[in-house]
Amino acid sequence: MRKDSLHITDSDRELIRATIAAQAMRHVLVTHGTDSMVETARVLASIPDKTIVITGALVSIIPVIVVFLLLQRFWQGGLTAGAIK
Repeated sequence: MRKDSLHITDSDRELIRATIAAQAMRHVLVTHGTDSMVETARVLASIPDKTIVITGALVSIIPVIVVFLLLQRFWQGGLTAGAIK
């Protein structure tokens, strides 16, 4: 499900719970937005015999990573020039 965690409803949480409960795998990793992660974790806690790990994801970090990747050569050049002096 690709949905902003601010817009996840109780029926969405039940769908996530039912999907995980129906899986044969015992270990499950859920990538979730941080805004309503706690509420989803409470619903998933009712699933017996599963190890569920919920990890928070922030989409807002993507622009920072892109800028860093584009400018890292200047960053490294500045570190190198400063270290030589």
